[in-house]
Amino acid sequence: METIQQAIARVEVKCTKLNNDEPYKTENSEIFEGTAFHVSSEYFMNTPFYSESKYYWLSNFHVIDDADNRKVYLSMTGMGNSCMTAYVECVCSALD
Repeated sequence: METIQQAIARVEVKCTKLNNDEPYKTENSEIFEGTAFHVSSEYFMNTPFYSESKYYWLSNFHVIDDADNRKVYLSMTGMGNSCMTAYVECVCSALD
């Protein structure tokens, strides 16, 4: 069970709406949540963003779609209120 708990994470995404008339101003931010699953790096060996030093997590497109600066926060059981920062490397909206 411990292995499964470390393979599933809660994803928290902050999305800030921009003001189209005054782009230097931001509107209210919203927080969205979803889940992600740890995936072995061997599945990404032939991709342009592959690196042995990275950990890969898979989530649904609708969860991370509007993430500010492609940044998301991952937390797992046993981490308490702590979380890890992760960056969205690639998306495939057609598979969502």
